[in-house]
Amino acid sequence: MKISQSSSLQKYNLIIYALLMKWKTAITIIKKEKEYIHGEALSELVEKYSFAEAIFFLLRGKFPTGKEGRVWNALLVAAIDHGAGTSSAITARTVASAGNALNTAVGAGILSLGDTHGGAIEGAAKFFMEHGDEKNCEVLAQDLRAKKIRVAGYGHRVFKTVDPRARQLLEIARANKVSGKFCGFAEKFEKELTK
Repeated sequence: MKISQSSSLQKYNLIIYALLMKWKTAITIIKKEKEYIHGEALSELVEKYSFAEAIFFLLRGKFPTGKEGRVWNALLVAAIDHGAGTSSAITARTVASAGNALNTAVGAGILSLGDTHGGAIEGAAKFFMEHGDEKNCEVLAQDLRAKKIRVAGYGHRVFKTVDPRARQLLEIARANKVSGKFCGFAEKFEKELTK
């Protein structure tokens, strides 16, 4: 019996689906046609939690306390707009203006994020993990300046002196008593870096 192309494609798709369903992850699983995230049914998350709470849970494996939730929500709100002149906005608008679908334009915009726009957070997090226990920020800042090493998370193309979002987020974290050692280090290091 000769297998038709469509039948062959269906078999291929079933094999791929079966392989994908065997991937193991500690975050999500589908059992008996029900999706679970960290052991919680997605249907329960949809019914009981906000988007911000659900994302926090997805990333941390626990629900935010009231104070963590307020700070997390502030972080998400601070990230919703960066103006029409950013590389991601220009890319998305250009792709959309060529007649492409919304998901294609959004995907193109996301792909334009990188170390100098939208991606500094990863480099900053690595820097904080490596240097967060540093006692002498003055020497660290001098050393990095001498080596002409740009530190991710410091400096902004538009906000030349202070990024008002960063200041506000740090104040919100302090007010909610969730600013830890990295927030303290970030501010201490910034003072030395801007001398």
